[in-house]
Amino acid sequence: GINAEYGGRVLPQADIEAGIKAILADPSPSLPPNQSPGVFTALDRTSWWKLRNELSRDETNKDSLEDIDESIFVLCLDDVSLEEEQRNKLCTNFLYGDVRNRWFDKNFSIIVTKNGKAAVNFEHSWGDGVAVLRYMNETLKDTQTKPHLSSQSSSAPSFKRLPFNLNSDLQSALDSAWKKFNSVTEKLDFHAEFVEGIGKNYFKSRNMSPDAAAQLSFQLAYKKMYGKTVSTYESSSTAAFRHGRTEAIRSATPESVEFVNSVVNKESKEVALAKLRTAAKAHSEWVKDGAMGKGVDRHLFALLQLSKATESTPAIFRDPSYAVMGENILSTSTLISPYLSGGGFGPVSNGYGVGYGVEDEKCGFAISSYGLKTKEFVSHIKESLHDIKSVLDSKA
Repeated sequence: GINAEYGGRVLPQADIEAGIKAILADPSPSLPPNQSPGVFTALDRTSWWKLRNELSRDETNKDSLEDIDESIFVLCLDDVSLEEEQRNKLCTNFLYGDVRNRWFDKNFSIIVTKNGKAAVNFEHSWGDGVAVLRYMNETLKDTQTKPHLSSQSSSAPSFKRLPFNLNSDLQSALDSAWKKFNSVTEKLDFHAEFVEGIGKNYFKSRNMSPDAAAQLSFQLAYKKMYGKTVSTYESSSTAAFRHGRTEAIRSATPESVEFVNSVVNKESKEVALAKLRTAAKAHSEWVKDGAMGKGVDRHLFALLQLSKATESTPAIFRDPSYAVMGENILSTSTLISPYLSGGGFGPVSNGYGVGYGVEDEKCGFAISSYGLKTKEFVSHIKESLHDIKSVLDSKA
């Protein structure tokens, strides 16, 4: 770790750079994965909490944990070079990567590859993508408009390794955590791709919401691949409200089903276009209601938590439809920025994690699943986008 503060002053950027170079030049060998306590942070929260308490019984471990907790963020310097074309490897590296230098419990980590590709991996309980994206945008803009580094020679600030002592029980738990980490990540199937020529500018020229078009492509793609419609979650920011976090946009609607069936059943382009417009309008209403705090998911979740203090669970939460709604087979989220080439996440259920962005002249997708033929699903999304374009062009 580097102490970026000295005598109440933030160290000059050049000194911090010198410290990072000194760490990179440090000849000390890296810990093998099954000896790095960062693996513990990849476990479920309850397991990690219990192990953290065990680690803290040792004063050396307690001091190292405090140093990590008090740091602004974690900087992960990966000894790997990845190119822009290696999208799938970039996604998996930035999602979990080399677990030896990860600390997934930290608010956020900046990960940098050997050839300068970078990403932010953030822990989700404290905040959401909107806040992280603002941080990324402002930081990257400053590096271009107000660069601080100079060619002045600097002395490296002191840095230290953060040691951990592992007794036999903790070492056994670490071995198990390492095996579980491998088991989970080996099953994770990630596929990232762009669809060129269909983007925000095209959809706006056809008086179509870009987000509605993207979401309808997911509905149509799933129907083509599986023959049915499933519960779909799209994140909506409620940051306009004090302490606002998110609300859910439910993108699988009766109107979207009508449009999807129209395409699958090969109805006329005129009929399909009318249903597309209706579905897009319904989606836009969901988006507006979510942003203005008029969604239903967070309200129902709060009522469910309150009901746990009563003797019986209300009927609405015992209804099978509530369980279906809660299992988000398509979990989707979008962020776009001129500084961002993409973003994604793991699936939250036995379905797909769909990260997407509709840019000016293209659509980008970074989609994950646990062995559900992710690449094939992406192919169906691409095909569905072209189906939607064909319908929109029929009345251009």
